[in-house]
Amino acid sequence: MKRRVAIIGLLVSASLVLSGCVIKVTEKSSEESSASETPRQQDIVDESQDSEKSSASEKESVEDTSTEMITETDKEEEAPSSEEAQESQEPEKAEDEWIMDTLPAPSETEKPEAMECTLAVDVVYESNIVMAKYSIDVYLDGEKIGNVENGNEFLHSTSTMTGSHTLKFEKRGDSSIMSFYKFDVVGDSTVLCSLKSHTDEIEIRSQEVKAEAISMEANMPDLTEKRLDKAIDELEKLGFINIYTKSQSTIIIKSNWVVIAQNYPAGESVDKSAQIILTCEKDG
Repeated sequence: MKRRVAIIGLLVSASLVLSGCVIKVTEKSSEESSASETPRQQDIVDESQDSEKSSASEKESVEDTSTEMITETDKEEEAPSSEEAQESQEPEKAEDEWIMDTLPAPSETEKPEAMECTLAVDVVYESNIVMAKYSIDVYLDGEKIGNVENGNEFLHSTSTMTGSHTLKFEKRGDSSIMSFYKFDVVGDSTVLCSLKSHTDEIEIRSQEVKAEAISMEANMPDLTEKRLDKAIDELEKLGFINIYTKSQSTIIIKSNWVVIAQNYPAGESVDKSAQIILTCEKDG
């Protein structure tokens, strides 16, 4: 019995010893396995870190490049070109100045040369009934060329140059009452004006420039034995403006009077502004 117990004790001891050895061998293998795998894992970790660093570096490089490109683009947009800078420094021009800049400068050949021409002036002074019945002095380019009475007509012809001219109408004895008419002529012309006087002004009721100079002379027709009204109409159609009558009594109805004499003989060339006198007698 004691022997069996001893044998069992030996077996148990041996089992314990073998278990310890197995445990040691297992721990050693585990340590060797850990030792062998640790460098590989470390390499993997290092490679991962290097990759992350490389990616981060590349990302920073791309961001730096993008930032530089954006900065250069902004600088190009902010920096005006030399032409824009020059335009920005130039003062703004009015619309009509820009238009004048685009128009070609006229050449000397385009400017018409002044030439001599004949200018006729025909002024009709409408009659006033009561007030402001004064006479008017007529000036052409500052030179007095005549005077017209209220209710009469004035004719004048002169040699001048083509271009701009001015007529001035001034109340005789009072230079504060006047009016002007500016006009251009390009050849022989006639300027026609109709005037109306007021106490404080000379009104130009109408004005016109005709591209031909009226003749200042006309042949005197034979008016004897014609009714006075018919004789006056014929003279006015020819352009005579100063027509007067001479009779023994006051003429009221012109058709009742007959012309028996005229101060210019028939067929003679007479200035239209000349004074025409018709001597009349009453018919019956």
